[in-house]
Amino acid sequence: MSETQESSRIFVFKKVEITASWNPEEKVDIAPVISDLDIFEHIDKPYMTGVMALEDTSNIFAGMGLGAGDRIEIILQRNDESKEIFMDRFFRIDKIVEKIREEQNENSQVVLLHLIEEIAYESRYLNVNKSYSGTPYRIIKNIIDTYCTDYTLYGPPFDIQDMQVIVPNMTPLDAACWIKNRATTVDGYPFFLFSTISHPLKSPKGLIMMDLDIMMKQKVWNDDIPYNNFASTQVDRSVAARRTIKKFEHRSGEDFSKLLNKGLIGSRHTYLDVTTMKPHLIDYNHDKEINQMLKEDGFEGMPLIGDYYEIHDTPIHKVKKEQHTIGNRAITTIGGTAAYKDKESKGKTTLNERDSSALYKHKQISDSLKTLLSFDSIAAVIDGFDFAHNGQNTVGTIHQFMFMSTQPDPDTILEQFDATLSGNYLIYAAKHSFKKEGYDVTLTATKLTHGETKNDS
Repeated sequence: MSETQESSRIFVFKKVEITASWNPEEKVDIAPVISDLDIFEHIDKPYMTGVMALEDTSNIFAGMGLGAGDRIEIILQRNDESKEIFMDRFFRIDKIVEKIREEQNENSQVVLLHLIEEIAYESRYLNVNKSYSGTPYRIIKNIIDTYCTDYTLYGPPFDIQDMQVIVPNMTPLDAACWIKNRATTVDGYPFFLFSTISHPLKSPKGLIMMDLDIMMKQKVWNDDIPYNNFASTQVDRSVAARRTIKKFEHRSGEDFSKLLNKGLIGSRHTYLDVTTMKPHLIDYNHDKEINQMLKEDGFEGMPLIGDYYEIHDTPIHKVKKEQHTIGNRAITTIGGTAAYKDKESKGKTTLNERDSSALYKHKQISDSLKTLLSFDSIAAVIDGFDFAHNGQNTVGTIHQFMFMSTQPDPDTILEQFDATLSGNYLIYAAKHSFKKEGYDVTLTATKLTHGETKNDS
């Protein structure tokens, strides 16, 4: 790599050190031979993954006996006066994808590695079989602090109902996700547990747990200059230049049949308590439970799924399950309650138990909101300059995008933009691409309504 090309990049590999599993004293810094590194974040995964390409001209892997399971510490530093370290994480080689040796140069080979964050690697070898009580956040934090070395959980101390649960022989991360997936806010918003390459926390080895309501009401991260698809004439790293979208894709996951089959448009749910043989009957109405809730919470714009779908002139969400008539989806869930009756368990519920019939509806609200996150999304490639800083600024944050209309009105500035596509988006996945040519980030983002999204901050 030329010195000019190296100095023009916003980042440098300060250290990429492999430690051999068979000999912890055997270490080597492979930063000079890395050609490409991709790091993947996802809002619904409590760990990151990666793909690394090496130009091995020194027989590093065969000579040192390196392979799957070996540990890699990756430290990324800004290549400017600040010298700020914006990523310091440990990964394990999950597998060696392939080794390619070019015919014209038998002394060199390209090695492609698949990486997984160390917390996920270690979790595979651990087992949790224990009873816990408290809020879902406290239980998950207890599991992470106990089983995941040097990792800790960050997030608001969520004020939701206590529970008591027995984790039945699961890995720590599986147990954490199992509890997280069954927890909701008092309004039914789901929780997410995720890992990011950089955040403003004292410990670089931390997971974040946050609910969708808090996420959607955060301050817009780039409200000064939104990402846009305008043609920029600037070639420097000014804010306007680096906020220009390099590549854009609109991804539609509008699968209406999937929503119908899951009963997320209109359905009758029966929760059968096998302990007391008491059924809890719940009628679920998407327009009432989701659209009205989002409107009351300040989300502006058209609903992703309206109330105009009908069967035999009857709105789907109003169809009742009656004999000899069209029925909506009827779903039965079997569970138990009152499993804990001792004094210490007073006020606590089991994993699927709720205090009242009305609260059982939260599971459908949570599932519906999670489904909507992949209903209508975009993927945009952005210059990585703004992401090479400490601070949570990708998954779980709100970013603004502005897109030109395909038929702009030259007399009205506002109507030059695509009102449906433009707006505030929640970032739910990110791909960080570190290459010789520079650093780009692919943001996968979604909205819960068509049009603008209002934030309370």
